[in-house]
Amino acid sequence: MKFARVASFLFAAASVLASTVASGNNSDIMDVLKSFQLTTNRILPQITLVAQNTNKTQVAFDVKPLLNDLTTTAANAAVGSLKDIKSSNGVNRPVDPAVANLVSFILRDITTTLNNAGISSIVHPDEIVALDDPLSIILDVLEAIMMGTLVIVGGSVVGVSALLLLVGLGLVLGALGL
Repeated sequence: MKFARVASFLFAAASVLASTVASGNNSDIMDVLKSFQLTTNRILPQITLVAQNTNKTQVAFDVKPLLNDLTTTAANAAVGSLKDIKSSNGVNRPVDPAVANLVSFILRDITTTLNNAGISSIVHPDEIVALDDPLSIILDVLEAIMMGTLVIVGGSVVGVSALLLLVGLGLVLGALGL
């Protein structure tokens, strides 16, 4: 009970701080994250559809290319683009709640879809780790570009923190400090 109040307070404080601090043009970051979200929004419904099959062997076979697509096409592409932004703009930017909220939404969407589809019990753990790694790198690079972003993202996804662990996204959980 106390933890929930403290977490709620910290999230509210971080949101207020972020809204007063954010002032830079982060359209480059938002473009990368929106592209990541578009690709994710294309892949996640396919994962949900494939997971409805009662033959779990077939599901495992059919979901592997989708997880690979989510990892390589979406997450790794976002990592590369964000690293390029970081290297070309070495100055720390102010926290932008729009960036943090978009990242939170993407993480919640991925987590709930994988959990609802039961993916962690169907595929080999290495396939989840292959997705977990670039997702955590996205968070780390965003934090390097905009210090304080992870506080907002962590506060936003605290409701699905158990699901992050359940589906095997431990590196994301660790990056968020949850």
